[in-house]
Amino acid sequence: MTVHSGYEASVQDLRLGDHVCWSYGSDDERDAVLQSYYALGLETNEQLFYFGDCGSGTRVLNALRRSGLDPDGLIADGRLVVGDARDAYLGGDAFDPASCIEGFRVVAHRAVAAGFTGARVAAENAQFLTHPAIKDLWYDYELRVEVLTAGEPILGMCSFDRRQCSPEALAMLDAVHRVKFDPADSAPRSAFHLHGRADGRLALSGEIDSFDAGRLQRLLASPARQLEDLVIDVSSVEFIDAAGLRALEHSAECRSGSRAALRLHGASPLFRRIWLETARPGVAVEFAD
Repeated sequence: MTVHSGYEASVQDLRLGDHVCWSYGSDDERDAVLQSYYALGLETNEQLFYFGDCGSGTRVLNALRRSGLDPDGLIADGRLVVGDARDAYLGGDAFDPASCIEGFRVVAHRAVAAGFTGARVAAENAQFLTHPAIKDLWYDYELRVEVLTAGEPILGMCSFDRRQCSPEALAMLDAVHRVKFDPADSAPRSAFHLHGRADGRLALSGEIDSFDAGRLQRLLASPARQLEDLVIDVSSVEFIDAAGLRALEHSAECRSGSRAALRLHGASPLFRRIWLETARPGVAVEFAD
């Protein structure tokens, strides 16, 4: 079932191609989920990856041992790879989203070449929401991961310790993950969702009003300036008010003269009529079915 906050999944539902937002409130909760997450990955012959922080790798390995798995043997066989999330994202002390995306693409392809069905990844990412070198680029990076996972044999579970995250950050994260995994049903929700698709388009769904418009504008700021072609499918937008339209309008205005106009696909007749009646003159937008 598709809802505003993304597809709601249990750990048993997760599959290659999913981009998952998972938040937890205690170390015990984290360990229990990862035990199941990795046990299921072994059953489906996926190569397992865990990128931790501040000693969490050791704690997770101990949790896997308690569950009856043999992490040392899995590491020796190449079935489990454990690393530091900071090394994964900050190879040269600078965060380069494009390089990170390409790195994870290579990980998935190498897993398949080695005889696995794909790569099953979990990474501790709460630390990067306030990291000075990463925080301003993080949500743009998450949108890129949406596109990556939609077209590659990789399951990416972005893990966030709620004790380290603000409610606003959790709502933003909910908005840019295709799959929501929240067993405790305690993380903030977003009324709208902005997905990446394998064809490079973004898909906007749910409801956008004056309360959410600023969040949408922030999420679209980087794609609006960087993508040569910015195409947003709005066919699943259930409600949008003037403030929400202004956020899309702002994205259109951010397009430089050398880039194509913002293209909106699947807009309803009412959406188009309101846009034409309220948009400022000269805003370059193209509508398509």
